[in-house]
Amino acid sequence: MTPSTTIENGKRVKYSIADSQRAFTVEVVQASDIDAAVNQSNVFANQPLIFAIGNKANYRQFVIVFDKTKHIFETYLGAIDFCFKLIKIFNLKYLSKCQNIWIFIQNFCYGMPIEKKYPKIQTFVNDLKRLMQE
Repeated sequence: MTPSTTIENGKRVKYSIADSQRAFTVEVVQASDIDAAVNQSNVFANQPLIFAIGNKANYRQFVIVFDKTKHIFETYLGAIDFCFKLIKIFNLKYLSKCQNIWIFIQNFCYGMPIEKKYPKIQTFVNDLKRLMQE
């Protein structure tokens, strides 16, 4: 998966893979760290955000924060599914830093068409579909 690229203030910005990963899921050690992480940046205002609680080797829980409400999930897949549905139900835009991840999920996992052309994502989706048929 390639990092996301966007136009900000009239300039093309390409985010690193690490930037995209951190925007897609924010890692916190304890649930009490979530509020500080949300308050730290205004970037996530009006956007659902996935938090993984624990360490990479063993996440204990996943929390979606949206509109000052926390939704708790035991699985990462459940959190991603709920977050995606919130984005679609409320007609929100994907965060630019991780839009390629969401576009892949939209197209591959949910079978929803992509509005713009993303050749690298479409090639990746087609390759995965071809591998699944073999």
